[in-house]
Amino acid sequence: MADWPSGFPAPSYGSSGATVKPQIRTPFEGNYTQTRSSVSRAVDTNSLVWNHLSEADFGTLRTFFNTNQGNAITNFPEPGSGNMKTIRFAGNSLDWAWDDYGGRTVKVEIEEI
Repeated sequence: MADWPSGFPAPSYGSSGATVKPQIRTPFEGNYTQTRSSVSRAVDTNSLVWNHLSEADFGTLRTFFNTNQGNAITNFPEPGSGNMKTIRFAGNSLDWAWDDYGGRTVKVEIEEI
């Protein structure tokens, strides 16, 4: 396990999240559906966005992503509440684009463990 980089800039406003708890749906001829949970607990997922990340901070995040992809990451401060969570990178990519101010707009998907 690795710790989230200390002092790393908080994600920008516009980051979003969802609580995911899949279900099994079984349709029947009488036009009704039986449902039940397919898992025992829900998982919170987040799409984190940084609208202007400096090149130094982008380098830190990129190295951290490449080193810890698939591993548990502790001490992640949840956006909004600041509660410490244990997470992992949920996606296969760290998406970025150049911005107009010499930095980058960055997006990454995470999920709570």
